[in-house]
Amino acid sequence: MVNVLPRSEQKRLRRRYYLNLGTLFFMALILVFAVGSVLLLPSYFASRAQADSYERYRDAFSGAIGLKEKEKVDAELASLAEELRLTKEYGASAFSAEIFEGLESVPSSNVTITAMSFSRSGETTRFSLSGVAKNRAALLSFAEALKAHPSFANVSLPVSQLVAEVNPPFSIRGDIHTP
Repeated sequence: MVNVLPRSEQKRLRRRYYLNLGTLFFMALILVFAVGSVLLLPSYFASRAQADSYERYRDAFSGAIGLKEKEKVDAELASLAEELRLTKEYGASAFSAEIFEGLESVPSSNVTITAMSFSRSGETTRFSLSGVAKNRAALLSFAEALKAHPSFANVSLPVSQLVAEVNPPFSIRGDIHTP
């Protein structure tokens, strides 16, 4: 194919062609950018909704932790109220800290006390100690030390609990002596 147009017309036509081609390229680029933006909008809203959901979950979780901490505080307050009630009820009687001091003064390095209970009927306060000793000799020496202590009276250790040689479980009962 032969071009019969004059040179100036060819240049002008080529310049117009490239200008139209560049305009078309930029229009296509703008169209691609606009379509991409429109297509990204749902993703933006979905991620924003998910971020809000995570924030609500975090706030609810923080609130739950706060409720658990509040429950711990309430439980501690209830425990302290019970201790206060017991202190008021037994504070001036024979059932006081002296009993626990008496238990602490009895040598018990080879004996583990797992439970302690006290009961009062009239003027008599009875105690019961349960636990595990390392061996039978340690259990016997603990029971003898309790019997010898002036704060305790009528201390009894059933013979049936001396059957095991190693780690014998025990339950010692007795009265608390009021001076």
